[in-house]
Amino acid sequence: MAGPKLKKNVPFQPSGDTTRIISLGGGTWAYLFDHLGKTQHLPRNSEEFAAKCKETDDIMNGKITAELEALGWTDVIERMNADVESPEESVAEDAN
Repeated sequence: MAGPKLKKNVPFQPSGDTTRIISLGGGTWAYLFDHLGKTQHLPRNSEEFAAKCKETDDIMNGKITAELEALGWTDVIERMNADVESPEESVAEDAN
């Protein structure tokens, strides 16, 4: 007879050694494994992909940026950084 079902006491804890980005379709799509353990299937050139990468990178201390560099996807890194710089740029433009 089976015993009672055991419940986990801690939430999902991803391994730091796994690859977080998997290139699909010759680099046009990607799987992104976020910090919650969910798989995001997104087009590489979408703003949503850049935003999810930025969010996950902030939590994972630069792991996503390192993986994007290894894949040669510097365009995604530029879009991630552009999202951060835009509020400051708009304030500077308003001051002029």
